[in-house]
Amino acid sequence: MVPPDGKVARRGAGGIVGGMSVTVDQLVSEARQLPLDLRAELLDRLGEAMHGEAPREVAEAWNRVALDRLTAVDEGRSRTHPGEDALARMHQRIGR
Repeated sequence: MVPPDGKVARRGAGGIVGGMSVTVDQLVSEARQLPLDLRAELLDRLGEAMHGEAPREVAEAWNRVALDRLTAVDEGRSRTHPGEDALARMHQRIGR
């Protein structure tokens, strides 16, 4: 959980590094600099840290859905939208 001031301790291999702290915005900014595959791994790890590992059946079902959607795009049965547009639509719908 992030403290009310929005800062979390920065940890290195040896624990907190020099008493430094970083804001969530800084973490997000740094994460955006990562290559796509590492961002995906980070999201997976954060999800597991918050919610635990998904049961095998659930993970397999989501993998099938993702592969089916990818196939639909590859075959021209579906189209993609820029992530920024999708997020803007989602935020509009949920009021954020």
